[in-house]
Amino acid sequence: MLAPQVPVLSFARACRLGGKQVRLPAAALACTFAFLFSWSAGQAAPLDAYGELPTLDTVSLSADGTKLAYIGEKNGDRFVVIQEIAGSLIAAIKIGDQKVRGIGWADATHVIITSSVTQRPDDFIGRDEWFEAFVFDTVSKRQFNLLSHGVNYQMNAIEGDPEVRSVDGKTIAYVRGLTDAGTGGWLITLFAVDVDTGTQTEARKGKMNDFVVDSGGTVVAEDSYEGFPGHWKLRLHASGQWKEIYDEDAAIDVPRLVGISPDGTSLEVIGRKGGQYMPLAFALSDGHPVTPVLSGRGYPVFDPGNHRIIGERLVGYDVIYRFFEGADRVRWSRIVSRFPSEMVEYESMSADHNKFVVHVVGARDGDVHVLIDSEADTAVLVGPTHRRVAPQDIARVTQFTYAAADGRQIDAFLTLPSGRPAEKLALIVMPHGGPEARDEPGFDWWAQAYASMGYAVLQPQFRGSGRWGWDLFSAGFGELGRKMQTDLSDGVRALARGGIIDPAKVCIVGASYGGYAALAGAAIDRGVYRCAVAIAGVSDPGYFLEGARRYRVTRYWSRYLGTDSSSDPILDTISPRKHAADISIPVMLMYGEDDTVVPIEQSKDMADALKKAGKPYELVVLQKEDHWFSRAATRTQMLKSSAAFLMAHNPP
Repeated sequence: MLAPQVPVLSFARACRLGGKQVRLPAAALACTFAFLFSWSAGQAAPLDAYGELPTLDTVSLSADGTKLAYIGEKNGDRFVVIQEIAGSLIAAIKIGDQKVRGIGWADATHVIITSSVTQRPDDFIGRDEWFEAFVFDTVSKRQFNLLSHGVNYQMNAIEGDPEVRSVDGKTIAYVRGLTDAGTGGWLITLFAVDVDTGTQTEARKGKMNDFVVDSGGTVVAEDSYEGFPGHWKLRLHASGQWKEIYDEDAAIDVPRLVGISPDGTSLEVIGRKGGQYMPLAFALSDGHPVTPVLSGRGYPVFDPGNHRIIGERLVGYDVIYRFFEGADRVRWSRIVSRFPSEMVEYESMSADHNKFVVHVVGARDGDVHVLIDSEADTAVLVGPTHRRVAPQDIARVTQFTYAAADGRQIDAFLTLPSGRPAEKLALIVMPHGGPEARDEPGFDWWAQAYASMGYAVLQPQFRGSGRWGWDLFSAGFGELGRKMQTDLSDGVRALARGGIIDPAKVCIVGASYGGYAALAGAAIDRGVYRCAVAIAGVSDPGYFLEGARRYRVTRYWSRYLGTDSSSDPILDTISPRKHAADISIPVMLMYGEDDTVVPIEQSKDMADALKKAGKPYELVVLQKEDHWFSRAATRTQMLKSSAAFLMAHNPP
């Protein structure tokens, strides 16, 4: 839990940004922020500068456009900082290495901060990553847990992000919590919490998963999911009663409630028709299907005032925002035009849509957060994401497309080291996790760190990757350890043919599913890599088909493994642990002792197999680390340990 203290601090104000000229077109670079950040002047960024947690993160603008809240750093300590845009500091809450996951304004005077902790709450609930939230009152400096222990539930844990509505002049936060079902199980219950008084009531209770609350605080929709046999149902509250309006078989890909349309008349849902993502919409008046506003390919953007959907974020090689209203489109177009050839990400906006906080990444401005005032036509630098990584320290990321052995086109991000010609480079292949995930454009601290050492870094969107089209995604079914793996080595061969890399100087590094791919690159798709680093890697994928595991999870892995039987002989052919004796390259294994996603036994068992086979390996344990590199010390430890291993076995 976040420390219940608000130290009185004095932060030196700074106008000079590390002696560097910061070029923001039409910008008024004023010395306005009481907790202003600047780049460190001097030589190129050291390796640990990339491994540090962001100096400035999760920047949130209040709905009235007068205040900011964000995670900041001062003299090595991390704080949740709340301040007036005009410059005066309201509060700085010291958080140390606690895992803050989100910051948002409930209204002009209340901030909601979400954090998580790895723990086992009691004997009936497994060890997991549990989330909680607390409210901070910027006037009284009082803070309290959004959910408190009560009669019907034992934990103050929350499910999902809190959502805020104005109801009868009061600011109410709606959040899902766990209620004791009285049968040894738990029900997800929607609570309504007055952020001023802390009073909480049950807004909706039942065997539901998620809810939609309209602008006035009325629960208008809810869904439920039965894991066996795999069925999803949607219910709507209309004309004073609840009725089921839609259902869908969903063995693996469960539809999700998104929110309410811009005009407030319909409910937006993302379903899966024929496997593909499909947008759906239903009239709030009677539940009849209507034309959706979402494309189904992106992520929604919500209005901070009425909380309706006002646009969507579409991601490919770049990030594009599609706003539905003309005035918003004009404002956003003007914002993007300020930063030519750079990536601009929306972070937050004021309720009148005139002020924005954006995240900008590019060769000119680096990796920075900027406050835009559309009416005043100004852009003020809030600060860099990483204080010790200046614009010139950011390596160039290019688009790279190549053909796999069967002719399928594979897209990839290729990061090239600065100051070196793109010829005969040493290469790090970095497959993403998931496997139903994807790499995104922008500043990737891990890839950038390796590039700063002189390596080229290849991040392929191999078949089975998500959010890159159904065709690529479905092409991965039954291909784990097979074509999903050779898609990676086909990228190596394509770069070698182009003369960009030296095929004799290639290593593979990955985490989670990427850790599996790293181990498979050493044990199964041999002869491509000089070394492998597997972090939280899966060494025996058949584990996920064993026993009475959650039905949906089992079906998910069956989709990729090509079998639903844990005794299928095919599993041995794609198990790195079963092929440990075939490994002929050095392997580094690493895991966080608080990992609740991939069992740490997957790494331990691989280490035992390598030891038994007499193969060289190193094992690194990241103490108090979870699955996501959430802590500064262990994140830096991971980066330095892997970098030393790579330098020893594949120096650039």
